[in-house]
Amino acid sequence: KMLSCSVQEGDMQEIQLFGKYRDDFCMFYKAMQLNTMVSLTKHSAIILSRWADEYQILALKSRCENYLVSSVPVDGSSLKHALTYSLHKRTKQCIQKMSQDVVRYVDQLQILAEEGAEDYLRAVWPALCLSAGIERFPMPEPHEVQAMWPFLAAAVRSHKHAVAAKRFE
Repeated sequence: KMLSCSVQEGDMQEIQLFGKYRDDFCMFYKAMQLNTMVSLTKHSAIILSRWADEYQILALKSRCENYLVSSVPVDGSSLKHALTYSLHKRTKQCIQKMSQDVVRYVDQLQILAEEGAEDYLRAVWPALCLSAGIERFPMPEPHEVQAMWPFLAAAVRSHKHAVAAKRFE
């Protein structure tokens, strides 16, 4: 629409998208064509879900999220991406997997203590307490959890070693 209007972009026959890469735009443009079912890869699903979130293209965003859930392993960057781009199914998948192995993922779970992820942090809180070897108590405010995270993570790592040492006794 911009290219057919009497604005600068219409006269120049181009649009400048600052902070965007040409290859990413071309991938996005191809994915938006009605007759195209571009195959997704981990890389393309990550790129396209960013664009789909920014430009509110729910069908493409859902398609990318479904691909990520079904085909891409969970890790810390997966959780961060899911939270950043409001991929709720992917976020839940990441949290479920990470909650099962808190010792392995304790550093990546810290992102849950940031603004906007309180409900997810609340869901992980019992597993964090258990993994740290502390009695479960009501979760403090996220900014307080953020401040105490280094101590919480150290407790999780220490408790792992204490449990391992008890096995050898």
